[in-house]
Amino acid sequence: MNSTDEDEVRINMNYSRREEPFRYEFPEPLLGEFQVIKANGKEVESRPGIMKLMDISLHGAKICTDINFKTKSNKVELAIYFRILSTDFIIPGSLVYQVPRGAEYVYGVHLDTDNTTREQLTEELKALAWRLV
Repeated sequence: MNSTDEDEVRINMNYSRREEPFRYEFPEPLLGEFQVIKANGKEVESRPGIMKLMDISLHGAKICTDINFKTKSNKVELAIYFRILSTDFIIPGSLVYQVPRGAEYVYGVHLDTDNTTREQLTEELKALAWRLV
């Protein structure tokens, strides 16, 4: 077995473990948008805002934006919009933490995903990972 064959085996072994829960960190954050859909329990319809999607799992994401939602005193639910390769995603979620980072804020988002969305997300992330190898 030459080194190229060994690399392919190593990649395939790691790839097959993607059946387990995972968090995918993007080499470069994906640009996307968000829209606030609830604030402190009241439905709202905000204008779309710009965000950077830093990482994602089947039930959570880390985003960065210049909007201060003041999550210590506000409960914010939003929908995030982004594209991975060929699939557009619109996923609702709730902000769970906020960390200032320079002029921006990093937020943890608990995503409300169904089985179909989780399967699409997994397939797109696998395809993206393979494309980057």
